[in-house]
Amino acid sequence: MRLIGYFVALFLSLILQSTVFQVPFLHSIEPSLIVIALVMVGVFRGSREGLIFGIVIGLIQDASFGSFLGESAFAYAMIGYVSGYVRSLFMRVSLLLSLLLVVISTEFYVWLSYGISRLFGQLGTSINVVISTSTAMTISTFVCTLLLYFFYRWLLVAKVKKSYSDETNEA
Repeated sequence: MRLIGYFVALFLSLILQSTVFQVPFLHSIEPSLIVIALVMVGVFRGSREGLIFGIVIGLIQDASFGSFLGESAFAYAMIGYVSGYVRSLFMRVSLLLSLLLVVISTEFYVWLSYGISRLFGQLGTSINVVISTSTAMTISTFVCTLLLYFFYRWLLVAKVKKSYSDETNEA
């Protein structure tokens, strides 16, 4: 049941990023909500779930909005897997680790998308436009991560049920 909740959060991120943040006055501050969600899934649930959700949401995005199939799926799968792997190197999850991973992942996504599009001849923008776009997207994604961190923590962290009955003294 929780997997459906993760998928719904990722799908809502895709819908918001594809519709609401494409409005002309909001387009300049477009945060990457999908990257935030994938990093949080990778950090809180592990690299395997980050990889799977990255592939699924990337294929949905590529089928709906992409110029060719696999560009976003590859980038999102890498982001989800690496976030889970980096989290496994540390003892505990923190806001600072999540913020650092989101910033690095946002830059990675923008530059990987630019490189793949440039490789296949789909993009004709200059490097200056990509630098200004990636900077604006990284800053807005950083701010959105600060706002959404505790929601994702509440959604993704498994609750531990505590039992206060003492069965060890009944012998």
